[in-house]
Amino acid sequence: METAHRKPGRPKASERTAPLVLETDRNLTKIELALPGGTAKTLTEYAAWVQHCADMGTDQAITTTVDFALREVFRRDRLWHSERRIPDKKSASAAPNGGLPSPAGSTSNPGTVAPRRTAESPPGGLAPRMPEGR
Repeated sequence: METAHRKPGRPKASERTAPLVLETDRNLTKIELALPGGTAKTLTEYAAWVQHCADMGTDQAITTTVDFALREVFRRDRLWHSERRIPDKKSASAAPNGGLPSPAGSTSNPGTVAPRRTAESPPGGLAPRMPEGR
């Protein structure tokens, strides 16, 4: 009985046929921002490529590209994620419930995520995190 010898590691990704930015559609909110000249030029060039590949308008190509790039930054920034989990001491002392999350079903601010606390949490912060997988 023969077994095929495979190299260890991640298998190769399938070859892309379209730009990565065409992954999703979202509800849109219009904002304006200023970019450095080099970044704006690269964005214009990349959006023109997306526009050509996906047969879409210039504005839609730019919006789709910027949306994808920002979502990737937000997803990958570990420091930002860790700081989001630390409660703000000023707002915690001013909150009527000591900064604890609102009861389930509360609609005071449905777009925010409260930090997770445990009964063993130290008074000034969150309980130490255990490495995942243990």
